[in-house]
Amino acid sequence: MTSIILIVYTTQYRKGGAQFRQVAETLAREKRSLGMAVRCVAVERKIALQTLLKQLKGDGQLLAEFHFVGHAGIYGPMWGSTEYPEQFSPYELRQLEFPWAIEAKAYFHACRTARWFAPYFARQQQVTS
Repeated sequence: MTSIILIVYTTQYRKGGAQFRQVAETLAREKRSLGMAVRCVAVERKIALQTLLKQLKGDGQLLAEFHFVGHAGIYGPMWGSTEYPEQFSPYELRQLEFPWAIEAKAYFHACRTARWFAPYFARQQQVTS
């Protein structure tokens, strides 16, 4: 099994999509310069994240780090668009199957994630956030 860093970002929910891409790609370059294997992907919908996680697991890739770059609401990352917004419910978050490596970490580069969401996510996924 191979450990990687996964960086996902959104481009369609509200304004700032181009900047989120730039932030994610800059972060990816910084991590790669340290010799780490990095995958940087635009993920616009909840189902796309679920599919990506299943693919990584099937490919035998474990997440040493997970980074989300984008907009967030009180319950975490926002997916979709303002016309059709999506957000994982607390139940759905518990059901997500991240292929975590030992001592994995999750980072949320988004507003409103530090107070409730990041600690909740860390508890549910049993990772540092």
